[in-house]
Amino acid sequence: MLRNNYMTSFLAADQRLSAMTTALNAVTDAVLIVSRGGSVLWLNRQAEHLTGWHTQDVTGLMLRDIFHALYPHTGEPIAQILTYAAQQTRECLILSRDGAQYMVELSAANWLDDAQQHIGHVVVFRDITGSHMVHRQVEFLTHHDPLTGLINRHAFEQQFTQLLRAPRGLRAALLYIDLDQFKWVNETLGHAVGDEMLVQVARMLERRVRGTDVLANFGGDIFSILAVQVNPYQAEQLARSVLESMRSITVGENDQRFTVTASIGVVMAESDAALAPAEFMRRADVACSIAKREGGNHLYFYAGEDDDRRAMGDMPVVEALKTALTGDALIAQFQPIYAVPGADLMAYEALLRLPSSTGELQAPAQFLSTATRYGLMPALDKWMIKHVIAQLVKTPDEQARVHLNIAGKSLDEGGLLTFITEQLRIAQVDARRLAFEVSEQDIAGRRDVVREFAQGVRQLGCAFVLDDFGTGFGSFAHLRYLPIDYLKLSDSLVATVATDPLAQALVQSAVQIARAMGRHTIAGYVENAGLLQRLAELGVDWVQGFALGKPGAYQARRAEKLKTA
Repeated sequence: MLRNNYMTSFLAADQRLSAMTTALNAVTDAVLIVSRGGSVLWLNRQAEHLTGWHTQDVTGLMLRDIFHALYPHTGEPIAQILTYAAQQTRECLILSRDGAQYMVELSAANWLDDAQQHIGHVVVFRDITGSHMVHRQVEFLTHHDPLTGLINRHAFEQQFTQLLRAPRGLRAALLYIDLDQFKWVNETLGHAVGDEMLVQVARMLERRVRGTDVLANFGGDIFSILAVQVNPYQAEQLARSVLESMRSITVGENDQRFTVTASIGVVMAESDAALAPAEFMRRADVACSIAKREGGNHLYFYAGEDDDRRAMGDMPVVEALKTALTGDALIAQFQPIYAVPGADLMAYEALLRLPSSTGELQAPAQFLSTATRYGLMPALDKWMIKHVIAQLVKTPDEQARVHLNIAGKSLDEGGLLTFITEQLRIAQVDARRLAFEVSEQDIAGRRDVVREFAQGVRQLGCAFVLDDFGTGFGSFAHLRYLPIDYLKLSDSLVATVATDPLAQALVQSAVQIARAMGRHTIAGYVENAGLLQRLAELGVDWVQGFALGKPGAYQARRAEKLKTA
């Protein structure tokens, strides 16, 4: 900016405007000459550009007629421009004749003649709109999430702290909201779909909260609401309304549409609790982790130190699973399935194992429930599918099928059938060598999804197995609408069939119905010869269990023929 003393000296040296024109038009600052009475005498080219006025049009006009300035923070008009900018450089917003707005740095100096007499004013201003916008953008990004426009964690903590210190006290609910399966959406449907999902969730949450509440995005798929002056009942109602509204959001296209769900942890926060915002937020995070243990789409209220221990107990397993997935360190073992009678090898069941730090292989019962709670089942199922198909490539002459278990959460996400199709295409493996098992317990609430999956894999040439048959009252009803190739009896039913007449009747009924449909029955958990004999007497077709063969490395043994449903 032109310094006031420089401009004063320059103007004092030559009071003739005509002699100043060339020099002042060459400077990058806007210069405006005003008489002592306040009428505008002349503008250089930059001043004409910023004000929208030309020198020939301002004759007789006062400074206030052509130079409309506003305070930058309030937007209120500045009545005395010369006084406002007389002592130092100031910022203000000016309105151009054509309606454009510019943020400028402004200064004003007296115009003196050779005798140092005051004859007018020189107003100098510079357009800083661009740098000001950058500054405001940086300031915005410092306190906001750039994608959703919501305040970030830092700004949230600041507002939380202020509310806790308020004289009237605070009784609030802190909701910690973690979107289920966001990582899967990003990796499978793409980051653009993931971004769309976050924006839709942000807009929905804005509609759910009140003007007094504080809503933030902590980064990625973590949102938080501080609901001010509510009791636990009101907090629960808010959390449930968020869960319900969340499920109305879908992202993706065509056969890869995904319904959004979330896990919500809730903690009540009061200003007299003598706790920092960070501790309240930690407790809400713990509650959210416990909600995730229920498989997602749940809420949980923090209840105390027992919850801390409960949440932390899962973390080593979660980290071990994530590390094993990243390092491709999981293990697949294969348990043989034999025909009854004859003991011909008919198939294998692929079973996942997690290596421990000591090298011991952990069975699914030790980690699958945790994997389900923390949304890892889709990744584990896909790992198994890729690994088993790769194993089939190595044994092209093997005719025994390999059965793979599919979790209900993997079906919820959609796109699994497309993934299987693509893996088979890449490997050029005969689809008849695969069978997919879905537990009867996983049908609840997703009957249409399971039916669509069953139809899809059968169209590829794979078989579909209804696993854990006999665990629910609707077991036989499932047979009316699911395209089933095999019925696999529940382990609890098989374990008691030797001594329990009711279990024997259920197994016998399942065998008769399967045969009427032209299907086979499978019994696992065969632990001794007596149990095998009883199952054979009841007509079960295939059996597996520790009495017949333990899970181990894949050992191809050619069956006489490929059994198909």
